[in-house]
Amino acid sequence: MSSTEKHAHEQSTGAQPVDLWCVRVDEAISPALLAQYRQLLAPQEIEQADRFRSQGDRWRAIVGRVLMRWALSQYRPHIAPDAWQLAATPLGKPYVAQPEAHGLQLNLSHSRDLAVCAVTSDSEVGVDVEAVDRAAQYIKIADRFFHPQESQLLAQTPAEKQAEIFIRLWTLKEALLKACGRGLTGPLDRICFHLPDDRAATVSLHDPSLGESSDWQFAEVRLAHAGGPRGATDYQIAVAVRTRQPLGLSIRQTVPLRWIGDRHEASAGALWRLEFAQLRQGT
Repeated sequence: MSSTEKHAHEQSTGAQPVDLWCVRVDEAISPALLAQYRQLLAPQEIEQADRFRSQGDRWRAIVGRVLMRWALSQYRPHIAPDAWQLAATPLGKPYVAQPEAHGLQLNLSHSRDLAVCAVTSDSEVGVDVEAVDRAAQYIKIADRFFHPQESQLLAQTPAEKQAEIFIRLWTLKEALLKACGRGLTGPLDRICFHLPDDRAATVSLHDPSLGESSDWQFAEVRLAHAGGPRGATDYQIAVAVRTRQPLGLSIRQTVPLRWIGDRHEASAGALWRLEFAQLRQGT
């Protein structure tokens, strides 16, 4: 079943399909591939990437922009990756300007050596990815920026689990705000996430500009042992979609212009866990 056929099937069965396309940046930066990638991008995209001082940041910018184009063309095979005209809102949320995308919406995030593009239809979508070994003063940050209930949850969590809970809350918040087109300029303390053990995260919203809590659905993915030049680490991915339908989530790895791994369907539950090596199957 093609991606387009699968989206149509899931819509007919009441699920909102969301696909996550992942690329490990270090696998997509050979000189030959980078030369091809630059040819796919618009001049302003290349100019923006070249402004970064760090070579790694330049690579991530190029690979991320190509990943969005590559992903879109999997749903509209008659449109080549370089034919998409991508624009952004004043706060940086990407969208398709031309040609007609027939409802396709997307969002992009990257952390260290991993870039993730979320694609869905007819609904606002946001995605965030973070390396879980990110060091931070979790309690201090939560006390200052999070909703009091979230701060209390974190304070009551055993020390060895605080990093996991903090990263889950952080990625969920950022995914929701990115879906709204606001990013971290939004009110972190006006969003309160609940993390039940046996089902997907839910949210209480205390800012009318974010809509009703029932307007949003969320999914979380933990990618384990995602190796790279800096060594293997785990990544936490959160997706937020403005819909009242349950999400039908899938994830796959790719290297644009080279290969696409097998599709993996998410099972029900609070946090979907997957070994990163599984995403290479079928290549």
